[in-house]
Amino acid sequence: MGMLATICGILGLIVGIVSWIMVVVAAFRCKENNVLWGVICLVTGIGSVVFWIVHWQDGKKSFFVFLLCIVLYVLAGVFGAIAVGSAVADAASELEIEMKAVEGADEAGGDQQ
Repeated sequence: MGMLATICGILGLIVGIVSWIMVVVAAFRCKENNVLWGVICLVTGIGSVVFWIVHWQDGKKSFFVFLLCIVLYVLAGVFGAIAVGSAVADAASELEIEMKAVEGADEAGGDQQ
């Protein structure tokens, strides 16, 4: 599951970069204040959100690509949590086995004295 989390995280990063490029290009192509919108979207993250709200028709493709990026990041988090949970469970069971072996050795050593 850890490898799947890594793959989803890397794909999410790539899709996020593509989405950012798409919104910047759409902002520079916007009919009104194209240079201003382009620079705002290029420099700030909140500028993209405002651009999507104000110019929905121009930026809706990049918005949906951005939603795909969020889905991939959520999947990466879920798969990562599953991987960590199974690793912790394995470590706990190994520790429990070791503790039983130590307790058994202490009891056997106490009987010999």
